[in-house]
Amino acid sequence: MSARRLARRVRMPAGPEPGAGRSGEGGDRDAWPTAPARRGRLPDMRFIIRVIVSAFAIWVVTLIPALKVSIVPFAPGGTTQYLLTLLVVALIFGLVNAIIGTVVKIVAIPLYILTLGLISLVINGFLLWLTGWLTHWWSWGLRVESFWWGVLAALLITVIGWIFGIFLRPARR
Repeated sequence: MSARRLARRVRMPAGPEPGAGRSGEGGDRDAWPTAPARRGRLPDMRFIIRVIVSAFAIWVVTLIPALKVSIVPFAPGGTTQYLLTLLVVALIFGLVNAIIGTVVKIVAIPLYILTLGLISLVINGFLLWLTGWLTHWWSWGLRVESFWWGVLAALLITVIGWIFGIFLRPARR
């Protein structure tokens, strides 16, 4: 296969072989990029969207009084403070899920196998309860009155996040 055909196949600019031009003869080192170019996407944007979706899902769960999950907003407690509290709680929930949740899920692999994955409901409820416990030290945050209602609330948060994930997932080419 010729160098030009290979360059078209891997979408690299046609030019000298990599390494050519080291002796000062022929070729431009800048013709071969060292890292793939990003296609105009910001990777941090996905995290921000996930936090917003989690905040929305937590808000929906707090609208169901039977679940006994509530948000106590920052002082003085207006709409802006409520929204900011939701975003901060969603951020804390995401961090708890990413750090502690990963460790718990790895340790619980035998339980996943034994229960055919149903232990994930309990683990997600535990992570939501842990988020409430972490924010109860301040005068704001998430309040989960019962562990088992927290399990059901975590299930609803997961379903809402999954539904939004379907619509917000980037299109594959």
